[in-house]
Amino acid sequence: MTPVVDVVVAVHDLRREIGRAAASVLAARVPMRLTIVAHHLRADEVLGALGAVAEDDRLRVVELHDGQRSPAGPFNHGLALADARYVAIMGSDDFVEADALDAWVALAEERSTDYLLVPLRHQDGARSHDPLVRRGRTEPLDLVRDRLVYRTAPLGLVRRTYLEKLGTRLTPGLRTGEDIELGLALLTGGGRVDHDPGLPAYVMGADAPERVTLEPRPAAAELEPVERLLGTSTVASLGPRVRLAVAIKLVRFHVVPAMTRRPEREAWEDDDLACLDRVVRGIVRLAPRVAGAVSVADARLLRAARSRRADVVAAAARRWLDGSPVDRALTRSPWRTIDVDGPGRRAVVLRRATVRAPGSARTEGSPEPSRAGRPPTTATALRAAWARKGLPPRTQLPPRVNAAVDYVADHPRSLPGRVAAWRFGTVRRDAVPPPTSLPPTPTRVYIGPVNYSEQGYAWARALERARPDVGARNMSVEVPRGFAFRSDTEVPEAVYHRSRAWQEAELAAVRRFTHALVEAERPLFGRLFWRDVEAEGAELAAAGVSTAYLAHGTDVRLPSRHVRRTPWSPYLDPDMYVARHEAEARRNIDLLDRLGRPLFVSTPDLLADLPRAAWVPVVVEPDRWSVARGDERSVPVVAHVPSNAGIKGTELIRPAMQRLHDRGIIEYREISGVPSSRMPSLWADADIVLDQFRLGSYGVAACEAMAAGCVVVGHVLDDVRATVRAAAGRELPVVEAAPDVIEAVVEDLARDASRRSEVAVAGREFVRAVHDGEMSARVLLDAWIDPHVPD
Repeated sequence: MTPVVDVVVAVHDLRREIGRAAASVLAARVPMRLTIVAHHLRADEVLGALGAVAEDDRLRVVELHDGQRSPAGPFNHGLALADARYVAIMGSDDFVEADALDAWVALAEERSTDYLLVPLRHQDGARSHDPLVRRGRTEPLDLVRDRLVYRTAPLGLVRRTYLEKLGTRLTPGLRTGEDIELGLALLTGGGRVDHDPGLPAYVMGADAPERVTLEPRPAAAELEPVERLLGTSTVASLGPRVRLAVAIKLVRFHVVPAMTRRPEREAWEDDDLACLDRVVRGIVRLAPRVAGAVSVADARLLRAARSRRADVVAAAARRWLDGSPVDRALTRSPWRTIDVDGPGRRAVVLRRATVRAPGSARTEGSPEPSRAGRPPTTATALRAAWARKGLPPRTQLPPRVNAAVDYVADHPRSLPGRVAAWRFGTVRRDAVPPPTSLPPTPTRVYIGPVNYSEQGYAWARALERARPDVGARNMSVEVPRGFAFRSDTEVPEAVYHRSRAWQEAELAAVRRFTHALVEAERPLFGRLFWRDVEAEGAELAAAGVSTAYLAHGTDVRLPSRHVRRTPWSPYLDPDMYVARHEAEARRNIDLLDRLGRPLFVSTPDLLADLPRAAWVPVVVEPDRWSVARGDERSVPVVAHVPSNAGIKGTELIRPAMQRLHDRGIIEYREISGVPSSRMPSLWADADIVLDQFRLGSYGVAACEAMAAGCVVVGHVLDDVRATVRAAAGRELPVVEAAPDVIEAVVEDLARDASRRSEVAVAGREFVRAVHDGEMSARVLLDAWIDPHVPD
């Protein structure tokens, strides 16, 4: 069968995990061929290192002896042998997540993609957020506005005919940076470029015995690929707009690191200084406005770079390293700071992407917690990302900076608040959806605007199933990089915040409903009432609409109370901006008390913060999750799928699970970025699911896993279990395990198949009794919709 995709792997060291790389791509169902280029190695040596996969008839091993220590040679050789519709290259110590090739090819076929930028993550679980595309945008992409030039490595899927048309290959002879020109040519060559962060990821391995990219080198060697790029036709043919984007990227990702890694005068020889000068002058010729587009701190480095003096360059590097984070976030002109690739805007976008990033996939060799006996930092990924860009977490910013940021967030009417709304982008007419439709029933319930984990939609359907005279609709704001949850009305973020026409039309529609349930104290109509939820409530009450409010979690969870409830609270972490969380929760609680309307919570732990509320259980569809399961395995699969690794406690449990995995007691999988539609099959392939270990509660993911017949393990506080018992008349069948005992609990479960079976049966029964929507609808009807609640 003719392959649809050719994957090329280059290997020069048999100590690399070549068997892992090969197995990950050969797991694909799509017709494919794997070509391993043995660089200065014998083919039989490579076949011997591959293990069982060496017998796969889709595998071929070819030799290349070109006398050069550059990965460009073997990759180019493998690409020359390819004849499939698509090609992909992969490092010998890298691998891909499950179903990656199948998902990549399916999307490329659907969109006629020429170059598919696939998600990247590191083996330790950290996601690579570049390219930082516009919020929610997967197509069509713009080279500048979606910051595509930051994806240097051509890792992903390339249409072979497009690659041949370009005629560009990896740069021969370079030990590192050989992919810069090819990566840029693929982006600027006129083909269709797509990126979908929800796809399975390409994983960059971290356990190679040596890495050429990490070897100490003179600055001239490090900058050689950039100097070569600046002299190519690929760059010379670009328009001014793209030239500036490329120049900013070269400064930010190549020049600045080359200088700041060498703050000592002795690190700079004459050849290094001459190369640095040539590179910076070449970048300025490419885009004369680049110095004004980068941060004040970066611009100082550019000036020093052209001095050709070691003392000046080293002093500038030290000043950058010791300088204020404000200088690394601001440009000389304040307006350039918030350009599409301005340093301030990039920092905000990067922080947003890091906070919202799903948890990591399975990792190997993860380090132990750094503080014995105490939970490690929850904001590791955020801190690392900010540190790479020179920006510390909010807790380390000067108080005046934090105060300014909070002021803008809390005062949407102010001039800075109005300017901040521009970050949501412009509103295209074709992006404005019609207002929410009115149900043809006497009782009409409107739910919005967050739809976390598809719960707004699920509660609406539960109400309609409960009573034929009740019709319900939910509205949600589109979550960029989200999980494609169903919603009756989904509104793009820019429309929600900036379209007066949509806001007024939606308000007119909601006035015709009889009831409105406001989620998470968020405004229903964007900035129509300047995000004033109380003013919105008064407007709806004047129209005869009965309002109620439902809290979801951090919107009302008081850190000062939570740290007293559990020693594993994420609010104990030094990098958590607790003051802001505390202020927002108190403000929302005060608002709900002032409104005096019917009040609900989605998880039982929140009753500690809102004691007068009623618990509306989250809803899952038992039949959707009750999938056929395979035979009992001798080694159970333990899965952890964190939506937020820090809050869920991933770092607390990973070392223990890795030890059990290494001993062969379990097969441990950390999984991320999986669309909602693929979750049933994921749970069907797991025996034990690790839920959350820091908040002391349980939620949608635990219910889905129980409905699928998995044993769920998590840390649930005693009072939360008591609340469930009192409300549902049943014990919560989530196996209790705090992080300090998780290893023993999971090992006992792994060795006791009969107990796992009992817990799994209890879990399925519990979900059908408590979380199928019947109880949730009954709570809403009894506590709000049916009684006469004065407005």
